[in-house]
Amino acid sequence: MGENGSTFTTNNTDNNGNVILQNLKTEVVYTVTELPIAQQTYNNKDLYSFNTNEYKFKITHDGKLMHIKADGTAVRFKQYALNIPNKLKKVKGKIVVKKVDKDNNAKSLVGAKIDIYKVDIVDGNTNLTKIGDTKTTAMVGSDAIVTFDSLEPGNYQIKR
Repeated sequence: MGENGSTFTTNNTDNNGNVILQNLKTEVVYTVTELPIAQQTYNNKDLYSFNTNEYKFKITHDGKLMHIKADGTAVRFKQYALNIPNKLKKVKGKIVVKKVDKDNNAKSLVGAKIDIYKVDIVDGNTNLTKIGDTKTTAMVGSDAIVTFDSLEPGNYQIKR
C-alpha cells in the first residue's frame, strides 16, 4: 500500500517464489503483506506458516531499495529484492501397513504384530530407533491393517 492509501495486489508467487511488482514510484513508502491463508490459492498452504509481518520499503530517486523501519528511518537493503520468508510447518504423516500372506496376497493376516523404527544414518552407520508400542493388525473392511500416526518427517522401517 502506498502512503496515499493506494493499493495493489498480485498473483501468487511463481514456481521460484517470486512476485514482480511493476510501475512503482520512487520515494513512495509501500507496505507488503502476505494474504491470510484462507485467501490464498496455492497448493502448499498446509506446509508453510502464515507470515503476519508487514514489510515497508521505498525506492529512492537513485534506484536504491530502502527498508523503512518501525521508527520511520530508512536503511538500505543489502540485496536487490524484498524477501518475505515463510517457515516450513512440522507436518506429521502416517503409514498404513496392509498385512497379507506371502503366498496369497488376497489373504489378509489379522493379528500380526508390527513395529515401526525411525531410521537415522550417522557417520555412515544406520541406527534404528523403535517408535511407540508394537501394534497388531485388525480388520478394516476386507483388509488387515495397522496405522502409525503422527510421524515426524524422516525415514522409517517396518518390521514384524
